[in-house]
Amino acid sequence: MATTLFEEALYTRDSIPEALSYYSSLLRATGNPEDAIHANKIDEYRSIIFLKKHSAIRKMFDGFFNVLDKEMPDVRFRIAGRRKSLISFEEKICQDLALNKSLDIIRDMLGVRIILFDNNINTCYQVLELIIRYCFTAGYTICEKTKGDNSHLKGISPFLAQYSYGITDYVKNSKDNGYQSLHVVFRNASGDCFEVQIRTFDMHVIASFGSANHVDYKDCIRDHISVDRTMIHMPGYSAQINPNTGNIDVMDLIGVERSVEILQRNKAF
Repeated sequence: MATTLFEEALYTRDSIPEALSYYSSLLRATGNPEDAIHANKIDEYRSIIFLKKHSAIRKMFDGFFNVLDKEMPDVRFRIAGRRKSLISFEEKICQDLALNKSLDIIRDMLGVRIILFDNNINTCYQVLELIIRYCFTAGYTICEKTKGDNSHLKGISPFLAQYSYGITDYVKNSKDNGYQSLHVVFRNASGDCFEVQIRTFDMHVIASFGSANHVDYKDCIRDHISVDRTMIHMPGYSAQINPNTGNIDVMDLIGVERSVEILQRNKAF
């Protein structure tokens, strides 16, 4: 099978930033308008993750922690910032291009997940309102990303109902596989987007290990990019053939094929 441009970049470069830069140049060299659009999104991913100052991301992240710690002192929680993996990002681009969708809808390259240990669904909505209010004061706007009927928000919070156009409520309208979480996407003044997910600990267990496991979910909805993992030679990534099983065991600390946490803080006690 011929090596794709994506594989060529992945196999021949020593880091994800180098692979992204090289891949973008290969796409642009084809002269195909669709490949140019593809390259633009690759450049956006590289810019957001590798070229922006991480101090801005940490400031936003710490702001979330501080507002929850101050306004809800009795609630125990965990906040994790994650970066979408390179292969998952490329799969999403290919899927949306094949469906003739705008790549602007891919806004979850950076994400923040808030896990609430009290397992109280009402707390999820209270936290969502606090986060939205904080983001408005910090200069962020909500992107439109609504899925499903949000009329129920009127009975929960008049404030949330006012901004229901940007809230995806998988708590009230859970997915068929049992996945539950509140989602909202924000955009900062520079045009960078990030997604915030809010869920209880029980919801997180189901999403991570149960019927709503994200890996299983993506297996069902997305065509996967097949790569030879043993051909990837980047520090922080290793693929070794297990002599006992014959399978390839992967250690991925840099986000080639698995989302990586870039920041995390806990208030567990």
